[in-house]
Amino acid sequence: HDGLKSRGVAVFGVNAWESGDSVAYMKENNYTYGLLLDGDELAAAYGLDGIPAFAVIGVDGTLLHFSVGYDPQLEKTIEKLINEHLDRPGN
Repeated sequence: HDGLKSRGVAVFGVNAWESGDSVAYMKENNYTYGLLLDGDELAAAYGLDGIPAFAVIGVDGTLLHFSVGYDPQLEKTIEKLINEHLDRPGN
């Protein structure tokens, strides 16, 4: 989020199926991206069956990436994907 916001990238977390205080967790861990609360219905509408889930949507609205589960390399993979997308002519 912090490394890409200057390029117009917006990051949102969606809280689903959590029983803890997500807002406090975000503050305690110094997360600065937006958080949508009570996302259970949203997760169901999109057929999500696990967390964490990651979606990257391009400037033209196309789905560039979707995955469910933890991957230690995912942050680097997504950052590279976003930069490549933004570097394309017309984006």
